[in-house]
Amino acid sequence: MTDTQYRTIHVNRADRVVTVTLNRPDVLNALSSELMSELNHALLPLDRDPGIGCFVITGSERAFAAGADITEMAPKTATQMAAEDHFAGFRYALGGGCELAMMCS
Repeated sequence: MTDTQYRTIHVNRADRVVTVTLNRPDVLNALSSELMSELNHALLPLDRDPGIGCFVITGSERAFAAGADITEMAPKTATQMAAEDHFAGFRYALGGGCELAMMCS
C-alpha cells in the first residue's frame, strides 16, 4: 500500500479489502475534481494488485456523497449576463439542473 497522504479521501487496506472514505464532510462529501483525481490516483494502481479482493467506498459523517461539487462548474460571470434568462422546466431538474434553474430570472 502506498504511503501517499490525500486531502479529500482516506485509504485503508486490511488484508484483501481496501476501504476508501470520502472525506469532505463540510460539503457532504461533494465530488470535487480534487477528490475524483485522488480517488483515481489511489485506486487505479491497486486495481492491478492480485492481492486485492474488493474496494469499499464509503462517506464520512453525515453523507455518502452529495453528488458533483457544482461550485467548480458554475462560471462566476453567469449571473452577470445582460439578456434575461428564464427557466421553462417541464421535466425533472435534479442536482446541478436545480442550480441552473435557480440562476434564471
